[in-house]
Amino acid sequence: MKIAHTLVAFTIALGSMVGAAALTAPAANAAPCGFYVGEGNTAMYNHCGSGWITIKVRWVGMFTAERCTGPGIRRLDNPNDPGDKFISNAWYVRDGC
Repeated sequence: MKIAHTLVAFTIALGSMVGAAALTAPAANAAPCGFYVGEGNTAMYNHCGSGWITIKVRWVGMFTAERCTGPGIRRLDNPNDPGDKFISNAWYVRDGC
């Protein structure tokens, strides 16, 4: 009987550890925080924090501009503006806009 109780306790503990690992492991296809290039060479920014922030966006040729973004994933380029296809980077500048 003692072996059965030990086996049950071990199984529960092991199940808890596996379940916790499954809940905390990031998805393989999760978007990274910050700037990244998405599908179709689309410039994207994922603000993983909370609240609004100011980011600086850089186009090829060193032109930069500040933009305001909230939490979550944002497309940085405007599909109607051919110049926006040349965004090369973006980074956090400060909290708030």
